[in-house]
Amino acid sequence: MTGRWCPCRTRTPWACRNWSTSGMSSTPDPRRRLAAAFLLEAAAWLLPAAVFLWIYTNRLGATSAAVLPHLKVVVALATTTVLLRGALHALGGRKAAAFGGALVTATVLSGLWLYYVTAVVGFSAWGYLVSWGLISTYVAQAPYMMEVLGPTTVYAAGALVLGVFLVLLAVIQALYRRGDWLPRASGRLNPLVIATGAVAACLLLALFGWRYNEFPPTPEGEPLALSFWPDSFARKFQSNLRPQGRQLIDKERAARAAYGNVQRRLGANVILIVSDGLRARNMHVYGYGRPTTPFLSQMVETGSAVRVPRIHSVCSESACGLLAIASSRYIHQFVDQPLTLPEVLRMHGYEAHMVLGGDHTNFYGLREMYGAVDSYFDGTMSRRGYANDDANVVAALKRLKTHSTQGNFIQIHLMSSHLLGRRMAPSRFGEEQNYFAMVHGKFEPSEQERQRYVNFYDGGVLQADQTIRELLDVLRSKGLMDDALVVATADHGEFVGERGLFSHAKGVFGEVLDIPLILMTSGKAAPLRIDERRLASQVDIAPTVLSQLGMPIPATWSGMPLQSRATPVERQVYFKQNAEFGLIERNQDGRTWKYWIDAVSGEEFAFDLDSDLLETRNRAAEIDPADRKRFRMTLLPLEVNVRESLSLR
Repeated sequence: MTGRWCPCRTRTPWACRNWSTSGMSSTPDPRRRLAAAFLLEAAAWLLPAAVFLWIYTNRLGATSAAVLPHLKVVVALATTTVLLRGALHALGGRKAAAFGGALVTATVLSGLWLYYVTAVVGFSAWGYLVSWGLISTYVAQAPYMMEVLGPTTVYAAGALVLGVFLVLLAVIQALYRRGDWLPRASGRLNPLVIATGAVAACLLLALFGWRYNEFPPTPEGEPLALSFWPDSFARKFQSNLRPQGRQLIDKERAARAAYGNVQRRLGANVILIVSDGLRARNMHVYGYGRPTTPFLSQMVETGSAVRVPRIHSVCSESACGLLAIASSRYIHQFVDQPLTLPEVLRMHGYEAHMVLGGDHTNFYGLREMYGAVDSYFDGTMSRRGYANDDANVVAALKRLKTHSTQGNFIQIHLMSSHLLGRRMAPSRFGEEQNYFAMVHGKFEPSEQERQRYVNFYDGGVLQADQTIRELLDVLRSKGLMDDALVVATADHGEFVGERGLFSHAKGVFGEVLDIPLILMTSGKAAPLRIDERRLASQVDIAPTVLSQLGMPIPATWSGMPLQSRATPVERQVYFKQNAEFGLIERNQDGRTWKYWIDAVSGEEFAFDLDSDLLETRNRAAEIDPADRKRFRMTLLPLEVNVRESLSLR
């Protein structure tokens, strides 16, 4: 075998990397190796970003305007890692630089990939991108999450994240050791050119960071910006849209100004208790077979409380449900600064206190929505750790100080019935299992599995009932029940396996819209008389409270007091969730129909709630054309809101 002289002077020319029988060097072109290494690293940055942006714009409803701003962020992060690696090469040895550079790149890349996964999962769960405040809150409370979700779920998630990071670190380090493009590229350049380029890159990054911080691209929908500055995209409110029509805003300002002139009237304390994710059909007080509400059932049976037979939420998630309760408005009527129940009561000289389980500070601007209050507590301020532990709410209520035993508004939020709420004791109803892993998608669990999920949920309902009893005992010890109106309700309902669905923020079936409303008076407060024939909505809660106190109702509120028998029984109430919107109508003959439309598919749904309360038979094809036309015309404002909301997602 013959060939050229071997430059490495080995006895076996075929062992030399530079030897070739063809007379040409077999060593790959250094420039090609350099370009290949650079393109491989660029792909690690840009391909995941491209996949996420495709999902973000095609599945999560964002517009293409978000693509370029996010790619600029990705390029800025990649450039930052390159500069840090360059500094490591300049200061350390080859091996140290390879490991340090791989560690920097793997950390930033895995963090970005983890954000993508969190963003997609969060959007599926809550209808919008999660905020950094919300993410950091739950990361800090990982030990408590382990208790709530079970160690297997948390360990599995942690092991998956750690495993991905370690594999990514090993792969990047191997590639850098074999052929890192950065030192090879810099070795071909003049040191002055390198220094000038590094300084220029640092200045450009500093300018980009300043502009990003001062003028975040939230209007374009850039995902990281919307996570950092969730309030900047004020029109979005979880998965819904707050209209910004000048007419709505002007009417609200006029109503606020007019109400400022009413005669002040100090009356009974108002205690509003909202249980997160509490649906009526799993409460014994609403006819459920299990004893899930012994306290509330006893109160109703003895005549100490009144149960409103049927009440519906305006949506199936927290933000819009809470705002509807506070402002007596349907979703298509929301404004940025609504005239709320606590604000109205403060105009009458009341103190307003918020004692809230869960994170309301970082969750879609809820704290700002509540407006000015005299004291505020939520789960993130807990002394006991976990934000979703209702024991913290009881402790905070015990610490609450009021200036008087009369004229207080106290809003309490409970998490016991929420799937992330901390349970004090195992369920009384048998073997149980948290259905957190079933939140996304549709599932068909076995009957045994579903029973464990139901047991878990029923245990939460029972704990909510016990917590309400404990809260009222605390209020009684403070003298605040001597003259009080107590309202117990929910922000939305919950799926527990029906239709293959779990949790909430999805769909508009009765499982997620039918909520409880229990009213009771205590001490000197006037007894309640509710018109049980009336179709009720969340928007009626605030007017009912004011009517009970003998106070005028603001002109812009959409609800009506449930005590009144003077108004007709016929009525429509409205609801919306994501692309689905509709109404429930009680007509002149006393029949109750529920009708809604899916704006994406165009499919219609209609149910006779008197004969089909569980909504099993869709009778949309049987609707009279005149009624269908009337429904569609009535729902036009909601349809506009839905389509605008979908265009901004």
